[in-house]
Amino acid sequence: MIKCKNCGYEFDYNDKPCAVCGAVSVIDKDDVERTARELARATDEKNTAKIHACRHLLADSGDVESMREYAKLIEKGDFQLRDIDTAMDYYFKAAEKYDAYSAYRFSRLVSRSSEDSARFFLRFAAVLGSIDSYPEAAELFSSEGKEEIASYYISLAAACDDTISIVNMAKRWFMGVGVEQNNAHAKWYLDKLSIPPISAIKLAHKLRSVTAEDPPRLTFPEYNKYIRLLADNAKRLNFYSAYFYLESILAKSGDTNAETALAILLAEGKGCEKDVVGAKSLFELSIAKKNPAAALYLAEEYLSGDNFEKDTRLAIEYFEKAAALGYSAAYEKIGDIYRTGDGGIPKNIEKAIDLYELAAAGGSLSAKEKADELLSARESFYLDAHKTINLKERVTKDEAFSAYRSAAIATAMGDSRAAVLLAKCYAYGFGTEKDRQSAFFWYKHSAEQGNREAYLYLGFCYSRGFGTEFSYKNAVKYLKAASSFGIRGAKEELELLYKRKMNKMVRSLYANSMELIYMKKFREAARLLSSIESLAYPKALYTLGCLYEFGRGVPKSDRAVAEDYYERAFRGNVTYGSFKDPNSKYKLTVLRMVR
Repeated sequence: MIKCKNCGYEFDYNDKPCAVCGAVSVIDKDDVERTARELARATDEKNTAKIHACRHLLADSGDVESMREYAKLIEKGDFQLRDIDTAMDYYFKAAEKYDAYSAYRFSRLVSRSSEDSARFFLRFAAVLGSIDSYPEAAELFSSEGKEEIASYYISLAAACDDTISIVNMAKRWFMGVGVEQNNAHAKWYLDKLSIPPISAIKLAHKLRSVTAEDPPRLTFPEYNKYIRLLADNAKRLNFYSAYFYLESILAKSGDTNAETALAILLAEGKGCEKDVVGAKSLFELSIAKKNPAAALYLAEEYLSGDNFEKDTRLAIEYFEKAAALGYSAAYEKIGDIYRTGDGGIPKNIEKAIDLYELAAAGGSLSAKEKADELLSARESFYLDAHKTINLKERVTKDEAFSAYRSAAIATAMGDSRAAVLLAKCYAYGFGTEKDRQSAFFWYKHSAEQGNREAYLYLGFCYSRGFGTEFSYKNAVKYLKAASSFGIRGAKEELELLYKRKMNKMVRSLYANSMELIYMKKFREAARLLSSIESLAYPKALYTLGCLYEFGRGVPKSDRAVAEDYYERAFRGNVTYGSFKDPNSKYKLTVLRMVR
């Protein structure tokens, strides 16, 4: 009996709404326990009607034994009209829970409509251990020419005392079919029968003088290979419960592909209870065994967010693992992410192109097409910017802005040449506002990407403090690099840089010498001025002449030497010009300092 959860009416379960209130029948734990007790009593009393009702309720509650027994009742037509289709439904449900007999019976019943499904379920029933299925499975394998496997299943049936299988095994040993010919083993099987059937009388007569010998236990040749084929067939038939069971067998033998398949089924809840945590553990185990398929599936899951929480960064991480394990097409997946900027990942066309090229190198034609498409677009934007910025002397405001925009797009797509054009736009206010710091940034960016032309402009920036602080060391570094590649203007700028440095040094030494004179350290001042005499800085020469005229810091006062220094300062040179002191104001200043 079942009690209506809505109105309390009690009635025999019949999978129909309550006759009083029309509420849908709901089976709870109390119903199951009460019905199990009623079934025990009904079985003792041989109450067929009650047994039928109890089995029906327990079968619908998920009890495997009741599913099988209820299917038997329906198939036989006990208590109600025979209903093969309903029997098949319950056999199938029990087979989904790995009931061997149910899988066997389903295989026989489904043969009316699908020979393919019938063959699969017969094989699956045999794997589950259905004794009833062994002889027919053996017959199936024999028809396919797989006599060794057929002998294996006949031997299992014979071990269960199936008379026909015992006779068949005796004949196989006698004739050497699926086993190595051996009369002693054939006699052993016949001796299992107290009275040989008619089909075995002739064989028994032939073996009457043979001494029986225990046959070896037969094995299933290439068992894992067979299970793999059967698992693939289960997947094709969408029988995921069997697929899960068969992949479990392979996983236990160390098959990493099977581990990945199990993880997928756990993640999707197909053929088993959904278990995301368990699935993740199996995926990681398979990845540790260097299976790229596991890393690829995890990546796809984190990217889609179907069964795992969406996490694009984790998706990239697992795509990279798949690529590192040999699945180069995973680079294309990462490229797609950077191309679109999916899931909070910054859009990066340059990186996308690099990744597409990696995938293309691994043989991906679609990745090559994507890379070529982006490269073609990038080149088009670069050329649009180049012809306006470098080739046109006069352009309209709109043309300048369009060129600036094209340079920015090509730069974002990873073209280091375009970065130089973009820097020029900022440097000269071409299509945008002048911004020296931005100009320096893009010159530097282009140089870091290996663009030789950018070395020159970056050297200019460092040597002249354009958009950044002056740096003699960095200026020399980039100008030398540009000069070594024959970039025009680099050598000249480098020479100017050297000259400016020299001028700065000379003026600094001169200033130091004047400070020494002021401090009455005439000898040190004279020595310092003499050290830069060869550089011919006019003011330094004139000051050294003053020291000789006044006899300070030098061995002795020497008017002739002083006049020579005055003359050299007056003549001057191209680098520093000349120094003239017509009213001797400078000389008087030095004289006051030395007194």
